[in-house]
Amino acid sequence: MNEWQDVLIHFGRNKGVRLGDLDPQQLRWYQRAWHPRRVNGRISARDKALRDALDLSMGKQPPKTSTP
Repeated sequence: MNEWQDVLIHFGRNKGVRLGDLDPQQLRWYQRAWHPRRVNGRISARDKALRDALDLSMGKQPPKTSTP
C-alpha cells in the first residue's frame, strides 16, 4: 500500500484530495466519522483502502483479511 498520505478521497466535496493535503481538522473528521458501507454484502476496494489509510494515519494497523 502507498503511504497513507497519498490515498485519495473518492467522494464528496473533497473528492480527489490526498489525505495528506487535508487540514488536521478535516483529517480528524474522516478518522472518526467515516466508515465504509457494505453494498450487496461487500465493501469496495476503494473504501477499504481509504479506511485502512485512515487507520494507519492514527497509528493503527488495518485488520488483515483472508483471501479465499
